Amino acid sequence: MSKSKHSEAQVIAALKQVEDSRSAEDVARKRGISMHTISGWKTKYRSLEVNEAQRLRALEAENSRLNRLVADLIPDREILKPMISNNSLSSHPNAPNFTGVSRVASRVNYGVTFKEFYRNQRAALRWR
Repeated sequence: MSKSKHSEAQVIAALKQVEDSRSAEDVARKRGISMHTISGWKTKYRSLEVNEAQRLRALEAENSRLNRLVADLIPDREILKPMISNNSLSSHPNAPNFTGVSRVASRVNYGVTFKEFYRNQRAALRWR
């Protein structure tokens, strides 16, 4: 998304001039923009105030950043999914469940001592 040459305050001021019975052609000519830009601004910033428009732009920027982050992580997830399902630790009957918690928390929750936990882990690695 390209950065706008006009701030939210300038956009809102231009739209208020159009609402105050100035023709959209005059406002567009004065600001050096096209009529299509004015109509695009009308649809996007129809009844917003300046602070609301700034908040909207900040939310759109955050949303696009998060979408890029998710798009970067999805291939990693798809690559790791088969590895996790084939993991022999998860298929061993005595192995604690590690999903969503740290190793220490799962070891403590299942009442497994430190030595038993790591002995089972080493044994699981040998079974592969």
